[in-house]
Amino acid sequence: MARRSEFGKGNTGCFVGVVILAIGIVLAMKIVPQRIAVAEVEDFAKGLAEKASLRPYTSDARIVDEILIKAQQAHLPVTKENIKVWRNQAEVFVEMKYTVDLDLIVTDYKWNVEHKINRILF
Repeated sequence: MARRSEFGKGNTGCFVGVVILAIGIVLAMKIVPQRIAVAEVEDFAKGLAEKASLRPYTSDARIVDEILIKAQQAHLPVTKENIKVWRNQAEVFVEMKYTVDLDLIVTDYKWNVEHKINRILF
């Protein structure tokens, strides 16, 4: 006598699993590119902060402009008002605050991004 679980009629669990997997893939396709873009802009800003003592980058306005160009290339909603660069005798500081809108399937998520970078001037 065969057991009820051995008849092969358990398709519901497989269907639910496939639906959950599909939702995960769609969400990943929407979130991962934005996270990569945010990380690229942060790495770029860190690189500029490290170069802040070199002659072409002694102007804070130039650092802001280059970060803004990189953010626009990455399609991030960053404006000049979102970027602050200042320095003291020994360090340079870069601060960025902006909000990325993630269009998820059933809702919109507002991701508040904040970067605080400080590097020593040589």
